Amino acid sequence: MDAIMSGQLVTALLGLAVIGLAVYEIALQRRLRREGIRVQGVVVRHAVSTSGEAPSRHAVVSFVDVDGVPHEYRSTLSGTRKLPVGRQVPMVYLPGAPTKARIDIGSRRWGEVAIPALFGVAFTAAGILWMVSSAGVRHH
Repeated sequence: MDAIMSGQLVTALLGLAVIGLAVYEIALQRRLRREGIRVQGVVVRHAVSTSGEAPSRHAVVSFVDVDGVPHEYRSTLSGTRKLPVGRQVPMVYLPGAPTKARIDIGSRRWGEVAIPALFGVAFTAAGILWMVSSAGVRHH
């Protein structure tokens, strides 16, 4: 397998893996909606992530589970304008698994599914189109 074919395959497989993450998030969101325990949390700080060209800020929310144990959740979505430090936010987590918490705001739930799904589809499509276009070049 040549380097170009490897790159094409890696691109398509990376896209499929990211789609898999989106499917996992969809399943988790459904479970949270059906079985989740809802509590109030408070944005305690903004974590800065430097992976990428520009730093991004993520809300860190502190909440207490029904057993009285404190937890922190770091949002996977960047953007803190609507989540200033000190703001109370609804949280939801699975019974017995507070590490599987999410911010219970519709736009945040939607974003945690839509963003990886869009990237996954884009990478998969790019990999497949790259394979198809180079296959056409090789046969001519």
